[in-house]
Order: sequence, then C-alpha cells, then structure tokens
Amino acid sequence: MTGGTLNNCIVGQATTFTDLPQSHAAVTDILNFPERAHSLTIDSGWRDVADASLTWLREHEL
Repeated sequence: MTGGTLNNCIVGQATTFTDLPQSHAAVTDILNFPERAHSLTIDSGWRDVADASLTWLREHEL
C-alpha cells in the first residue's frame, strides 16, 4: 500500500494499520510519503513513488 500523509481524509492511517493484517495472507507493507496527498501517483514527484514501489517489489522478489 502506498499512501500520502498530507490532507489524508479518505482513509486515515489508524484505520489502514488496523485493517492491514486482516486483509489477506500476502506479503504486505505500507509505504508512506510525507507531504504527499492522496493523488501521489499522478502528482509531481510520482517517480519517487514508482521507484520506491519497484524497490519494494524487488526486495520481496515479486
């Protein structure tokens, strides 16, 4: 899961952390990007988000 923390009014972090372990048995993690909003994958700086996601995938051999 990737998430921005700036003006995060859709799903709060507390809810995300509570629900994450119950979601499924797959490898999961949360990558937070401070100072980014909900549209972090299409805003300027999206390459940082993409690079972090690709790094995570490689680290988990996925």
